[in-house]
Amino acid sequence: MIKWSKKVPQDLISRLYNQSASEICDDELADEVGWALYARCESIISATNGFEKKILICPKCGKDVVLSDNVFNCPCGFHTTWEEFKESFTGKQLFGTNAMPIFLNYQRDFPRAKTYGEKLICIDTLIHSFHIRSADDKGLTNCTIETDNIDVNRPTGANLIEGTLSEVILFLDRLSSIEGYSQGKEQWRSIAERANGGEILSTKESVKESTNVVPKNNNKDKIKWARRVKREDIREVYKLNAQGLDDETKIDNLGIALYLRCADILCVKRARSKGGIRCYSCYSKNGTETYIPYYGSFHKGMEEVTMTCPVCGFSFTNTEFYRSVKDKQLNSGGATTAFEDFVKYYPREKDMTKKMLLIDDLIHSFHCHLLKNMPEKEATRSVVPNLIEGKPSEALAFLNELSGV
Repeated sequence: MIKWSKKVPQDLISRLYNQSASEICDDELADEVGWALYARCESIISATNGFEKKILICPKCGKDVVLSDNVFNCPCGFHTTWEEFKESFTGKQLFGTNAMPIFLNYQRDFPRAKTYGEKLICIDTLIHSFHIRSADDKGLTNCTIETDNIDVNRPTGANLIEGTLSEVILFLDRLSSIEGYSQGKEQWRSIAERANGGEILSTKESVKESTNVVPKNNNKDKIKWARRVKREDIREVYKLNAQGLDDETKIDNLGIALYLRCADILCVKRARSKGGIRCYSCYSKNGTETYIPYYGSFHKGMEEVTMTCPVCGFSFTNTEFYRSVKDKQLNSGGATTAFEDFVKYYPREKDMTKKMLLIDDLIHSFHCHLLKNMPEKEATRSVVPNLIEGKPSEALAFLNELSGV
Protein backbone atom coordinates (compact mmCIF):
# COMPACT_ATOMS: atom_id res chain seq x y z
CA MET A 1 0.00 0.00 0.00
CA ILE A 2 1.30 3.46 -0.94
CA LYS A 3 1.88 5.81 2.00
CA TRP A 4 0.91 9.39 1.15
CA SER A 5 2.02 12.53 2.99
CA LYS A 6 -0.45 13.53 5.70
CA LYS A 7 -2.31 16.81 5.99
CA VAL A 8 -0.47 19.51 7.92
CA PRO A 9 -1.63 20.20 11.53
CA GLN A 10 -3.46 23.48 12.07
CA ASP A 11 -1.45 24.39 15.19
CA LEU A 12 1.83 24.21 13.24
CA ILE A 13 0.58 26.69 10.62
CA SER A 14 -1.04 28.88 13.28
CA ARG A 15 2.25 29.09 15.18
CA LEU A 16 4.04 30.28 12.04
CA TYR A 17 1.48 33.02 11.36
CA ASN A 18 1.36 34.24 14.96
CA GLN A 19 5.14 34.40 15.26
CA SER A 20 5.36 36.28 11.98
CA ALA A 21 2.72 38.76 13.20
CA SER A 22 4.89 39.28 16.29
CA GLU A 23 7.86 40.01 13.99
CA ILE A 24 9.56 36.74 14.96
CA CYS A 25 11.13 35.39 11.76
CA ASP A 26 11.56 31.71 12.58
CA ASP A 27 13.16 30.38 9.42
CA GLU A 28 13.23 26.80 10.72
CA LEU A 29 9.49 26.88 11.43
CA ALA A 30 8.81 28.31 7.96
CA ASP A 31 10.83 25.44 6.49
CA GLU A 32 8.99 22.89 8.62
CA VAL A 33 5.58 24.17 7.47
CA GLY A 34 6.70 24.82 3.90
CA TRP A 35 8.24 21.41 3.30
CA ALA A 36 5.32 19.62 4.99
CA LEU A 37 3.00 21.39 2.53
CA TYR A 38 5.42 20.59 -0.30
CA ALA A 39 5.29 16.86 0.54
CA ARG A 40 1.49 16.99 0.67
CA CYS A 41 1.38 18.78 -2.72
CA GLU A 42 3.64 16.10 -4.21
CA SER A 43 1.26 13.41 -2.97
CA ILE A 44 -1.73 15.28 -4.46
CA ILE A 45 0.05 15.72 -7.80
CA SER A 46 1.15 12.07 -7.91
CA ALA A 47 -2.28 10.69 -6.95
CA THR A 48 -4.08 12.93 -9.43
CA ASN A 49 -1.71 12.20 -12.33
CA GLY A 50 -1.78 8.52 -11.48
CA PHE A 51 -5.57 8.49 -11.70
CA GLU A 52 -6.03 10.86 -14.67
CA LYS A 53 -2.89 10.24 -16.75
CA LYS A 54 -1.96 6.75 -15.48
CA ILE A 55 1.50 8.10 -14.58
CA LEU A 56 2.59 7.68 -10.95
CA ILE A 57 5.61 9.19 -9.19
CA CYS A 58 7.44 6.22 -7.68
CA PRO A 59 7.36 6.67 -3.88
CA LYS A 60 10.65 4.76 -3.64
CA CYS A 61 12.93 6.42 -6.25
CA GLY A 62 10.89 9.42 -7.46
CA LYS A 63 10.81 8.44 -11.15
CA ASP A 64 7.65 8.48 -13.29
CA VAL A 65 6.02 5.05 -13.63
CA VAL A 66 3.49 4.40 -16.41
CA LEU A 67 0.58 2.03 -15.82
CA SER A 68 0.94 -1.15 -17.88
CA ASP A 69 -1.42 -4.14 -17.74
CA ASN A 70 -3.12 -2.57 -14.70
CA VAL A 71 0.18 -2.44 -12.77
CA PHE A 72 2.58 0.38 -11.89
CA ASN A 73 5.93 -1.42 -12.09
CA CYS A 74 9.15 0.55 -11.44
CA PRO A 75 12.68 -0.81 -12.23
CA CYS A 76 13.68 0.09 -8.67
CA GLY A 77 11.49 -2.71 -7.35
CA PHE A 78 8.34 -0.77 -6.43
CA HIS A 79 5.08 -2.06 -7.86
CA THR A 80 1.37 -1.71 -7.14
CA THR A 81 -1.80 -2.72 -8.96
CA TRP A 82 -4.38 -0.22 -10.25
CA GLU A 83 -6.90 -1.33 -7.61
CA GLU A 84 -4.34 -1.04 -4.81
CA PHE A 85 -3.42 2.44 -6.05
CA LYS A 86 -7.05 3.61 -6.08
CA GLU A 87 -7.68 2.18 -2.63
CA SER A 88 -4.59 3.97 -1.28
CA PHE A 89 -5.90 7.50 -1.95
CA THR A 90 -9.66 7.04 -1.75
CA GLY A 91 -11.23 9.36 0.85
CA LYS A 92 -7.96 11.14 1.66
CA GLN A 93 -8.50 14.46 -0.15
CA LEU A 94 -5.66 13.71 -2.59
CA PHE A 95 -7.53 14.46 -5.81
CA GLY A 96 -6.31 17.80 -7.16
CA THR A 97 -9.06 18.29 -9.82
CA ASN A 98 -9.17 21.92 -11.00
CA ALA A 99 -6.67 23.15 -8.40
CA MET A 100 -3.74 21.31 -9.99
CA PRO A 101 -2.06 24.52 -11.30
CA ILE A 102 -1.94 25.80 -7.71
CA PHE A 103 -0.24 22.67 -6.35
CA LEU A 104 2.15 22.56 -9.31
CA ASN A 105 3.10 26.22 -8.87
CA TYR A 106 3.91 25.63 -5.20
CA GLN A 107 5.96 22.55 -6.10
CA ARG A 108 7.95 24.75 -8.49
CA ASP A 109 8.21 27.94 -6.43
CA PHE A 110 8.79 26.90 -2.80
CA PRO A 111 12.20 25.22 -3.33
CA ARG A 112 13.33 28.46 -5.05
CA ALA A 113 12.28 30.67 -2.12
CA LYS A 114 15.40 31.90 -0.33
CA THR A 115 14.20 34.45 2.19
CA TYR A 116 11.73 34.07 5.06
CA GLY A 117 9.32 36.48 3.33
CA GLU A 118 9.41 34.58 0.04
CA LYS A 119 8.62 31.31 1.84
CA LEU A 120 5.69 32.91 3.66
CA ILE A 121 4.25 34.28 0.41
CA CYS A 122 4.40 30.81 -1.17
CA ILE A 123 2.68 29.23 1.85
CA ASP A 124 0.01 31.93 2.16
CA THR A 125 -0.84 31.84 -1.56
CA LEU A 126 -1.13 28.04 -1.52
CA ILE A 127 -3.43 27.57 1.47
CA HIS A 128 -5.70 30.54 0.63
CA SER A 129 -6.38 29.43 -2.96
CA PHE A 130 -9.42 27.61 -4.32
CA HIS A 131 -10.57 24.81 -6.56
CA ILE A 132 -12.59 26.17 -9.48
CA ARG A 133 -15.59 24.70 -11.24
CA SER A 134 -14.76 25.64 -14.83
CA ALA A 135 -11.76 24.10 -16.55
CA ASP A 136 -11.43 27.34 -18.55
CA ASP A 137 -10.50 29.19 -15.34
CA LYS A 138 -7.53 27.01 -14.33
CA GLY A 139 -5.30 30.07 -14.02
CA LEU A 140 -6.84 31.07 -10.67
CA THR A 141 -4.04 30.83 -8.11
CA ASN A 142 -5.13 33.15 -5.33
CA CYS A 143 -7.91 35.48 -4.22
CA THR A 144 -7.78 38.80 -6.05
CA ILE A 145 -10.38 41.40 -6.93
CA GLU A 146 -10.22 40.29 -10.55
CA THR A 147 -11.59 36.83 -9.60
CA ASP A 148 -15.00 38.11 -8.43
CA ASN A 149 -16.79 36.55 -11.40
CA ILE A 150 -15.12 33.13 -11.17
CA ASP A 151 -17.18 30.20 -9.89
CA VAL A 152 -15.11 28.74 -7.06
CA ASN A 153 -15.41 25.36 -5.37
CA ARG A 154 -13.75 24.39 -2.07
CA PRO A 155 -10.50 25.93 -0.70
CA THR A 156 -7.23 24.13 -1.45
CA GLY A 157 -6.71 24.15 2.32
CA ALA A 158 -9.20 21.26 2.50
CA ASN A 159 -6.61 19.11 0.69
CA LEU A 160 -3.68 20.37 2.74
CA ILE A 161 -4.71 21.07 6.33
CA GLU A 162 -6.10 18.78 9.02
CA GLY A 163 -9.79 19.11 9.82
CA THR A 164 -13.21 18.95 8.18
CA LEU A 165 -14.12 21.40 5.39
CA SER A 166 -15.92 23.70 7.85
CA GLU A 167 -13.06 23.55 10.35
CA VAL A 168 -10.49 24.39 7.66
CA ILE A 169 -12.53 27.33 6.33
CA LEU A 170 -12.92 28.78 9.83
CA PHE A 171 -9.21 28.21 10.49
CA LEU A 172 -8.21 30.05 7.30
CA ASP A 173 -10.60 32.85 8.22
CA ARG A 174 -8.90 33.17 11.62
CA LEU A 175 -5.47 33.29 9.95
CA SER A 176 -6.61 36.16 7.74
CA SER A 177 -7.66 38.05 10.91
CA ILE A 178 -4.18 37.94 12.46
CA GLU A 179 -2.50 41.34 12.59
CA GLY A 180 -0.29 41.73 9.56
CA TYR A 181 -2.51 39.51 7.41
CA SER A 182 -5.89 41.22 7.89
CA GLN A 183 -5.49 43.56 4.91
CA GLY A 184 -6.78 40.91 2.50
CA LYS A 185 -9.40 39.42 4.87
CA GLU A 186 -12.45 40.93 3.16
CA GLN A 187 -11.11 39.98 -0.26
CA TRP A 188 -10.57 36.39 0.79
CA ARG A 189 -13.95 36.23 2.54
CA SER A 190 -15.80 37.55 -0.52
CA ILE A 191 -14.52 34.55 -2.48
CA ALA A 192 -14.66 31.98 0.36
CA GLU A 193 -18.34 32.71 0.95
CA ARG A 194 -19.03 31.69 -2.67
CA ALA A 195 -17.11 28.43 -2.27
CA ASN A 196 -18.38 25.02 -1.16
CA GLY A 197 -18.82 25.13 2.60
CA GLY A 198 -18.44 28.93 2.65
CA GLU A 199 -21.86 29.39 4.26
CA ILE A 200 -20.21 28.43 7.57
CA LEU A 201 -18.63 31.91 7.61
CA SER A 202 -22.07 33.43 8.19
CA THR A 203 -22.31 31.59 11.53
CA LYS A 204 -20.46 32.24 14.75
CA GLU A 205 -17.41 30.10 15.43
CA SER A 206 -19.17 28.62 18.43
CA VAL A 207 -21.70 26.91 16.16
CA LYS A 208 -19.28 25.64 13.52
CA GLU A 209 -20.28 22.03 14.32
CA SER A 210 -24.01 22.38 13.66
CA THR A 211 -26.05 19.43 14.87
CA ASN A 212 -27.94 19.59 11.59
CA VAL A 213 -24.90 18.82 9.41
CA VAL A 214 -25.34 15.55 7.51
CA PRO A 215 -24.08 12.72 9.75
CA LYS A 216 -21.27 10.44 8.72
CA ASN A 217 -21.87 7.17 6.91
CA ASN A 218 -22.59 3.94 8.78
CA ASN A 219 -23.40 0.39 7.79
CA LYS A 220 -27.12 0.58 8.52
CA ASP A 221 -28.08 3.60 6.42
CA LYS A 222 -25.69 4.59 3.67
CA ILE A 223 -27.41 7.88 2.83
CA LYS A 224 -28.74 10.37 5.34
CA TRP A 225 -30.19 13.85 5.05
CA ALA A 226 -30.22 17.03 7.09
CA ARG A 227 -32.88 16.76 9.77
CA ARG A 228 -35.99 18.91 9.92
CA VAL A 229 -35.75 21.84 12.34
CA LYS A 230 -37.26 21.60 15.83
CA ARG A 231 -40.30 23.78 16.45
CA GLU A 232 -39.04 24.99 19.82
CA ASP A 233 -35.91 26.41 18.12
CA ILE A 234 -38.07 28.46 15.77
CA ARG A 235 -40.40 29.61 18.55
CA GLU A 236 -37.45 30.85 20.60
CA VAL A 237 -36.03 32.88 17.69
CA TYR A 238 -39.43 34.43 16.91
CA LYS A 239 -40.14 35.30 20.56
CA LEU A 240 -36.78 37.03 20.94
CA ASN A 241 -37.35 38.87 17.66
CA ALA A 242 -40.76 40.08 18.85
CA GLN A 243 -39.08 41.52 21.95
CA GLY A 244 -36.40 43.26 19.87
CA LEU A 245 -33.76 40.92 21.31
CA ASP A 246 -32.39 39.23 18.18
CA ASP A 247 -29.78 36.61 19.08
CA GLU A 248 -27.36 36.45 16.12
CA THR A 249 -26.10 32.98 17.03
CA LYS A 250 -29.61 31.52 17.32
CA ILE A 251 -30.71 33.13 14.04
CA ASP A 252 -27.64 31.80 12.27
CA ASN A 253 -28.14 28.34 13.77
CA LEU A 254 -31.71 28.32 12.46
CA GLY A 255 -30.75 29.77 9.07
CA ILE A 256 -27.98 27.24 8.45
CA ALA A 257 -30.23 24.34 9.52
CA LEU A 258 -32.90 25.51 7.04
CA TYR A 259 -30.24 26.05 4.37
CA LEU A 260 -28.94 22.47 4.72
CA ARG A 261 -32.49 21.10 4.59
CA CYS A 262 -33.35 23.14 1.47
CA ALA A 263 -30.12 22.06 -0.23
CA ASP A 264 -30.99 18.40 0.38
CA ILE A 265 -34.53 18.88 -0.97
CA LEU A 266 -33.08 20.36 -4.17
CA CYS A 267 -30.57 17.51 -4.37
CA VAL A 268 -33.43 15.00 -4.33
CA LYS A 269 -35.27 16.99 -7.01
CA ARG A 270 -32.16 16.87 -9.21
CA ALA A 271 -31.93 13.08 -8.82
CA ARG A 272 -35.59 12.65 -9.72
CA SER A 273 -35.10 14.89 -12.76
CA LYS A 274 -32.30 12.59 -14.00
CA GLY A 275 -29.65 15.17 -13.20
CA GLY A 276 -27.51 12.71 -11.24
CA ILE A 277 -27.30 11.56 -7.61
CA ARG A 278 -25.02 13.41 -5.21
CA CYS A 279 -22.32 11.29 -3.58
CA TYR A 280 -23.21 11.18 0.10
CA SER A 281 -19.63 10.41 1.19
CA CYS A 282 -17.98 13.34 -0.65
CA TYR A 283 -20.63 15.75 0.63
CA SER A 284 -20.69 14.60 4.27
CA LYS A 285 -16.90 14.45 4.63
CA ASN A 286 -15.76 17.61 2.85
CA GLY A 287 -18.77 19.39 1.33
CA THR A 288 -17.88 18.45 -2.25
CA GLU A 289 -20.88 18.01 -4.55
CA THR A 290 -19.94 15.07 -6.78
CA TYR A 291 -22.88 13.92 -8.92
CA ILE A 292 -23.03 10.37 -10.28
CA PRO A 293 -25.05 9.96 -13.51
CA TYR A 294 -28.37 8.11 -13.14
CA TYR A 295 -31.11 8.22 -15.78
CA GLY A 296 -33.68 5.84 -14.30
CA SER A 297 -36.77 6.53 -12.23
CA PHE A 298 -37.42 5.68 -8.59
CA HIS A 299 -40.26 3.35 -7.63
CA LYS A 300 -40.97 0.22 -5.65
CA GLY A 301 -39.75 -2.92 -7.40
CA MET A 302 -37.33 -1.10 -9.72
CA GLU A 303 -34.30 -2.95 -11.06
CA GLU A 304 -31.38 -2.45 -8.67
CA VAL A 305 -28.39 -0.55 -10.04
CA THR A 306 -25.10 -0.02 -8.17
CA MET A 307 -23.34 3.34 -8.52
CA THR A 308 -19.78 4.18 -7.50
CA CYS A 309 -18.35 7.66 -6.98
CA PRO A 310 -15.32 8.23 -9.26
CA VAL A 311 -13.72 10.55 -6.68
CA CYS A 312 -14.00 8.73 -3.33
CA GLY A 313 -15.10 5.21 -4.32
CA PHE A 314 -18.31 5.31 -2.23
CA SER A 315 -20.85 2.77 -3.58
CA PHE A 316 -24.62 2.64 -3.15
CA THR A 317 -27.66 1.42 -5.08
CA ASN A 318 -30.67 3.24 -6.51
CA THR A 319 -32.89 1.29 -4.10
CA GLU A 320 -30.82 2.52 -1.13
CA PHE A 321 -31.25 6.08 -2.36
CA TYR A 322 -35.00 5.52 -2.84
CA ARG A 323 -35.38 4.15 0.70
CA SER A 324 -33.41 7.08 2.11
CA VAL A 325 -35.86 9.67 0.74
CA LYS A 326 -39.12 7.73 1.08
CA ASP A 327 -41.53 9.36 3.56
CA LYS A 328 -38.88 11.93 4.56
CA GLN A 329 -40.73 15.04 3.28
CA LEU A 330 -37.94 15.74 0.75
CA ASN A 331 -40.16 16.37 -2.27
CA SER A 332 -39.75 19.95 -3.56
CA GLY A 333 -43.16 19.76 -5.28
CA GLY A 334 -44.48 23.17 -6.22
CA ALA A 335 -42.17 25.05 -3.83
CA THR A 336 -38.90 24.62 -5.73
CA THR A 337 -38.48 28.38 -6.25
CA ALA A 338 -38.79 29.04 -2.50
CA PHE A 339 -36.09 26.48 -1.68
CA GLU A 340 -33.82 27.71 -4.49
CA ASP A 341 -34.13 31.35 -3.44
CA PHE A 342 -33.24 30.58 0.17
CA VAL A 343 -30.17 28.53 -0.82
CA LYS A 344 -29.10 31.32 -3.18
CA TYR A 345 -29.63 34.38 -1.00
CA TYR A 346 -29.26 33.34 2.67
CA PRO A 347 -25.47 32.65 2.63
CA ARG A 348 -24.86 36.03 0.98
CA GLU A 349 -26.85 38.08 3.50
CA LYS A 350 -24.93 39.84 6.28
CA ASP A 351 -27.68 41.94 7.87
CA MET A 352 -29.38 40.06 10.71
CA THR A 353 -32.78 41.69 10.11
CA LYS A 354 -32.73 40.65 6.46
CA LYS A 355 -31.68 37.13 7.44
CA MET A 356 -34.74 36.94 9.67
CA LEU A 357 -36.93 38.12 6.79
CA LEU A 358 -35.52 35.42 4.51
CA ILE A 359 -36.27 32.77 7.16
CA ASP A 360 -39.80 34.13 7.63
CA ASP A 361 -40.47 34.21 3.87
CA LEU A 362 -39.27 30.63 3.52
CA ILE A 363 -41.34 29.00 6.24
CA HIS A 364 -44.45 30.94 5.16
CA SER A 365 -44.13 29.72 1.55
CA PHE A 366 -46.53 27.29 -0.08
CA HIS A 367 -46.45 24.59 -2.72
CA CYS A 368 -48.44 25.78 -5.74
CA HIS A 369 -49.92 23.55 -8.46
CA LEU A 370 -52.30 24.49 -11.27
CA LEU A 371 -55.45 22.40 -11.13
CA LYS A 372 -56.35 20.46 -14.27
CA ASN A 373 -58.92 22.21 -16.48
CA MET A 374 -58.96 25.12 -14.02
CA PRO A 375 -55.83 27.17 -14.76
CA GLU A 376 -57.11 30.15 -12.82
CA LYS A 377 -57.03 28.24 -9.52
CA GLU A 378 -54.21 26.69 -7.53
CA ALA A 379 -53.97 23.92 -4.95
CA THR A 380 -51.56 24.87 -2.15
CA ARG A 381 -49.94 23.38 0.94
CA SER A 382 -47.38 24.75 3.36
CA VAL A 383 -43.64 24.00 3.11
CA VAL A 384 -43.55 23.60 6.90
CA PRO A 385 -43.69 19.74 6.77
CA ASN A 386 -40.62 19.80 4.49
CA LEU A 387 -38.61 21.90 6.89
CA ILE A 388 -39.95 21.62 10.43
CA GLU A 389 -40.65 18.64 12.70
CA GLY A 390 -44.27 17.69 13.30
CA LYS A 391 -47.35 16.33 11.54
CA PRO A 392 -48.37 17.90 8.19
CA SER A 393 -51.86 18.50 9.60
CA GLU A 394 -50.37 20.82 12.25
CA ALA A 395 -48.53 23.07 9.76
CA LEU A 396 -51.08 25.86 9.46
CA ALA A 397 -51.67 25.91 13.21
CA PHE A 398 -47.94 26.36 13.77
CA LEU A 399 -47.78 29.23 11.26
CA ASN A 400 -50.71 30.91 12.98
CA GLU A 401 -48.91 30.49 16.30
CA LEU A 402 -45.82 32.25 14.90
CA SER A 403 -47.96 35.05 13.51
CA GLY A 404 -49.32 35.67 17.00
CA VAL A 405 -45.90 35.80 18.66
